[in-house]
Amino acid sequence: MTVNLPQILSCGCSRDPRFTPDHVHPGLELILVERGAASLETAVGTLSGTAGALFILRPGSHHDQRSPPGTRTWYLVAGADGHLDVALPEVLTLPTQDP
Repeated sequence: MTVNLPQILSCGCSRDPRFTPDHVHPGLELILVERGAASLETAVGTLSGTAGALFILRPGSHHDQRSPPGTRTWYLVAGADGHLDVALPEVLTLPTQDP
């Protein structure tokens, strides 16, 4: 059996990212808020989330990110394979567990 996985274009952790200016990625971007809060300004408006929020941005979506001090987010940009495409930027709230 052959499994085609998307290519990871970039990934990492943003510690205390108070402001990331408007930018765009060639692939689908996932941004997970580990702690704190984040707001993204997108073409469809402002998306906001706190710890446990997962932002999903389609390839080519212009966005910026604003976060208060103490926020930590993780991001992953994956290859722009049609199977990964989403209709609009969105944010999901994932269940969290207390340590």
